[in-house]
Amino acid sequence: MSFPPELHLLIIDSLWDSASDLKNCTLVSRFWHQRAIVQLFSYVAVSELPLLTTRNFVAKDLITRQTRVNLENWEFLKDSKHLTDVIRSLSFVFEPTENPTDEFQLESIPHPLPRLSTLEIYNYNPKSTFQLGLFLRSLFPAHNPSQTCTLTLVGILLRDPDGLDSISDTDITFAQNNSRIRVCSLLYGVNLPEIDSALFMDETAVFDLDGLECLKVQTFSSDCTPILQRFGTTIRHLELLLFPYGTQVTPFIYPTQEDLSVVSLVPNLTSLTLDCQYNPESLRTLSHQIVQITTTKPCTKLEKVTVVLNPGDGGEIIGSSLDKDLAQLVHALPSIRSIDISLSTRKVGVVPQDHSLQLFQSLVAALPETDKTKVLHVGWLG
Repeated sequence: MSFPPELHLLIIDSLWDSASDLKNCTLVSRFWHQRAIVQLFSYVAVSELPLLTTRNFVAKDLITRQTRVNLENWEFLKDSKHLTDVIRSLSFVFEPTENPTDEFQLESIPHPLPRLSTLEIYNYNPKSTFQLGLFLRSLFPAHNPSQTCTLTLVGILLRDPDGLDSISDTDITFAQNNSRIRVCSLLYGVNLPEIDSALFMDETAVFDLDGLECLKVQTFSSDCTPILQRFGTTIRHLELLLFPYGTQVTPFIYPTQEDLSVVSLVPNLTSLTLDCQYNPESLRTLSHQIVQITTTKPCTKLEKVTVVLNPGDGGEIIGSSLDKDLAQLVHALPSIRSIDISLSTRKVGVVPQDHSLQLFQSLVAALPETDKTKVLHVGWLG
């Protein structure tokens, strides 16, 4: 008895989250092999260390469906055109190694990735010296104006001063032919100003942010001020990671008034996310940020405000001032249709349904003035 090909495809696709089963599928037949390869290598994460033992929370939070390979396997994978042709999402995670003298260098790949739509680079290795411009340009076809990319850049991407020349001087004709890589969504981490200029601002920049719609900031908000000043008018969704206001976070670095003012650079904003899940002390910054928006009214099109918290922080933090601040924000901006309190499961894991209900009810009870506006919603993040 034979099955229609569509059923075979459904069977293979249903195993998308099981790399071991997909590997077994590649041995069944040529038809199964071709389909299983697409599922196996559509989402790839590259790391020096096994991602299951990595020490950084960002790497641990990578989506589970990614096929995880080390640097040695990446050297083989990048030379295999039949595999690189199916890659849709590519992540690189580089962390400090046990040996402080260890170095790594990413080289240009021989075949561009025609289906690549999501690129993530998490770099925490101070010995990184890869030529970023050469490497990034090699990932994308030189002439494909319809290709867009969701981009994540976290960490100092280039520590070698000599390597900065490799960004600005590489493949000028590529940019002159209007073939820069269009980015619709950017997750922005810690960069050097020279890198930002070479990646986004210069005439020969690698990426084109003219159509940027979503920006997620994983560093001090004011670090991305130059980007917002130039490209802020097209952004519809802005996500800010808040740090403790008036508190020294790293040596000689404090959040400032400039960090609270970046929202004014995004006049067409419709959705704003304020993330406090990583540091409960940042709730003071949250209050200052909401008051700043309420007072200046920079975004008359703002429809949705999301506040991300840890469940354990809610009881003692959502108290006196936050309820009043959120209620005043809704009254000041009539365009707001939703105030979402999103609780992160990063620390608590899976929460029983009955406990979730009690937690949601206690949060709503702690926000009586906001609840009266009829736009309050409480739920789990994602």
